[in-house]
Amino acid sequence: MSWPKRAGTADPPQAWSPGVRLGLLHASGLGPASYFADLAAPHGRRHVRVCTGTACFAARGGRHLGEVERELGVSAG
Repeated sequence: MSWPKRAGTADPPQAWSPGVRLGLLHASGLGPASYFADLAAPHGRRHVRVCTGTACFAARGGRHLGEVERELGVSAG
């Protein structure tokens, strides 16, 4: 199997490869690869993930995401 040209993404040929080698339909590889948001779009050189769950929100009163954005000089998304 060849690696994606862009780090952090699963381009269709790479996503199809495992299923095709097993004699399955293209969708058998593309479905799982496109399900995970981390594989759907390219990321920058650094990928930072901030918890947006209820527990994290409650622990910091919802301030944590804004604090990370300000410190890193980026916006979520």
